[in-house]
Amino acid sequence: MVAEKHRDITKSIIKFNMYNYYNDEYAQICLGYATLCKTEVGFGAVLVNRYGKIIGSGRNRLSTKEDRELISHVDYAIHAEQDAIACALRTGQDVYNGSIYVLGRCLSGKNKGKLTTREEDIFICRKCPHVFIKYNIKVFIPHVDGWHGIEPRRALEIGSKLAQRGYWKKFVSGEI
Repeated sequence: MVAEKHRDITKSIIKFNMYNYYNDEYAQICLGYATLCKTEVGFGAVLVNRYGKIIGSGRNRLSTKEDRELISHVDYAIHAEQDAIACALRTGQDVYNGSIYVLGRCLSGKNKGKLTTREEDIFICRKCPHVFIKYNIKVFIPHVDGWHGIEPRRALEIGSKLAQRGYWKKFVSGEI
């Protein structure tokens, strides 16, 4: 009982002290795109070049033939990160050694409105890291204490283990 109370208090403190993504430039852009999605969890992404300039943005959506030809591992859907990179490539931007920031919001279910922040450095996709590796793009995920960067190969390693395990379904239903 005491341990349970301690865990609840700790969670409350973490939530109270959570990084404020609503006041973050990249997060605001990501959330703007996330709200346009037609999925249970909408994601937006911002690609920043090595000089700190925003060069692409995107959201998860149905892909086009052009998307599938331009970016590897795109099937019927393009993820926000892939879309942001494709956006930059289409406009002739140099995406090598950039950084991508991705943030989502639950658009339905028990967690509707909740951001996709997490307490662990995890990336839950096995498709996007392939384009990160190709262009050496570091991905920044929304940790409760601010953006945390994950190197491209590490994102693939983590994503390969966690993808297709129902993480986002559990998020929507309020299980996590």
